[in-house]
Amino acid sequence: MDSPDISAVSEDIMQEASNLKDRASDLIETTISSKKTYPAPSIPKTPSRTINQMLSTRCDHTFNNPGKAALAYMVCGVFTGITFIYNQIMTRTGQQSTASHRMWCISCGVVSLGIVLFCTLTYQLIMALSFVLHGMLYYSAMLVAVAGIGLGVSGIVFFDKDGQSTATGKIGEKASAVYDSVRQRSTHQD
Repeated sequence: MDSPDISAVSEDIMQEASNLKDRASDLIETTISSKKTYPAPSIPKTPSRTINQMLSTRCDHTFNNPGKAALAYMVCGVFTGITFIYNQIMTRTGQQSTASHRMWCISCGVVSLGIVLFCTLTYQLIMALSFVLHGMLYYSAMLVAVAGIGLGVSGIVFFDKDGQSTATGKIGEKASAVYDSVRQRSTHQD
């Protein structure tokens, strides 16, 4: 049988180890250097040039911080809602050609009130659910406490009075003698 050349095998192992080392270092380098990016939110086209410029300057780019991305999505979402309400009002009143500050203010108020109601209802729902959880925990704790009392009482009631004494030593003997004398007296009196 031909035995493999040890130097050739060790050379192959060293080459494979070098390849694994290179791949691991590449993976670590790309993991460290590449941060997760969040895409830019869709920017609404409001009737205000100032608001449009502010939104495009601050929100129309990618983000590498999830907090900043969430804030940008929230701001754009609020202004998208305001613009939607504004466009609906303007369509229904037939004033689509001119911008109306009054209708914009009404739209801002409606969306702000909707956000306040949403947050309040969400908070109340969470508190209501915590009340249910509190009630479940409280009554289950009371149930366990009552069960503990019941087991203690049943241990007292069902204790075997006629059982053998397990006491040992001089004190145990005296206790057994006292117990026996008390027991005899009680049986004579019956």
